[in-house]
Amino acid sequence: MSSGEALAISLSAIPVSRSFGEPSAGLTTGTSSYPLADGSSLILPLYAMGNARGENLSGPLKPDEPVPFGEWPARDDNAVRAARAWLASQTQTPFKSQDSSPIRGPKP
Repeated sequence: MSSGEALAISLSAIPVSRSFGEPSAGLTTGTSSYPLADGSSLILPLYAMGNARGENLSGPLKPDEPVPFGEWPARDDNAVRAARAWLASQTQTPFKSQDSSPIRGPKP
């Protein structure tokens, strides 16, 4: 089970949120390992993550905005640029981001 995917699922319940990048690794199920008498283990899926609508999710999570990472994990990769552009389109009060590029605050 992936905590990153759990966070993405949680944020997807917020109408004003967007996700950018590539599909996730698909670690949306939890497993348990059971030792067997011969020393091997049996690993079984026991639970799946669900969203706020009560839907069980399995497999890779698809981003709202598919963007190839490119030079990931660079500070300013394709997904970061796409997210900044989307944020700028949602806002109007200017302020500076950490890299000094102008971005805008929330619309009234």
